[in-house]
Amino acid sequence: VTGNATVAQAVTIDGATNSGTNTYNINDTAALIAASNNTLLATAGTVTANTNATATQATTIAAFAKAVVYSISDTAANIVAATAGARNEAVNITATGTTTTWNMHLGSTGCKGDPTKGVVTACTNPNRMDFSFAAFNASTQKIVLDLAELFKYSDLSHEGGGAAGCMSGTSDPECPGIFQALQINLANGLPINGGAAQTVFSVKSK
Repeated sequence: VTGNATVAQAVTIDGATNSGTNTYNINDTAALIAASNNTLLATAGTVTANTNATATQATTIAAFAKAVVYSISDTAANIVAATAGARNEAVNITATGTTTTWNMHLGSTGCKGDPTKGVVTACTNPNRMDFSFAAFNASTQKIVLDLAELFKYSDLSHEGGGAAGCMSGTSDPECPGIFQALQINLANGLPINGGAAQTVFSVKSK
């Protein structure tokens, strides 16, 4: 078969009584792939969903023995409720609508190597702050993290896509506001002007 076959076309092709082999790839909606079965999908070379799967559909698809290429688009609550396999096997995950979960994780991205095995890890985006105070007395003063300043450019009631909240991804729509507050360049993960304009951390009396 040249080109791709839909699930329905694959059923017809596979039902043929020809003496040779049937070779085809399946490309269809996530809903129709989820409604398919292991036996049919196993006969395909590759299986790709050309629409986003809901969290429920992703859970079904991830349970198939055949690997399926798919992405998820659903509410944050539904995505969190899906199986770990459904999330881990997805290419992209987009949380839509309002959310009650808004995570913030500042970490390096674009990394290579496994630090748990003692392998040197190189990261394209270090995502580390750089700032200083004119003076600090550890005996009488403390460093304070101001959450209002950290989230002042963010709408914590809305999730625009990607992981819930900001997990340091350069394409995550929730990260520009966080990185602006932290004075880190989201594109390369480097501090902006030494963090001179950041107001998230400050010195207060004990």
